[in-house]
Amino acid sequence: MIERIIETTARSGDAVAGYNLHHWEQERALIDKGVRWITIHAKTMLARGTRELFCQLGSTEAKQTPG
Repeated sequence: MIERIIETTARSGDAVAGYNLHHWEQERALIDKGVRWITIHAKTMLARGTRELFCQLGSTEAKQTPG
């Protein structure tokens, strides 16, 4: 349903107002489809940032972090 809304709005010439990302990798595809306002939930951002930091530090706890 979300895909249909994005496609219909973009075809009408209007900007797609926004989309809440759950995975950062979705950003480029959404921009290409016409989405112009993208947000990401703070919990998602903090979890991924923490996981990446642990990986940089070589911690094995990073592999156990959900999400």
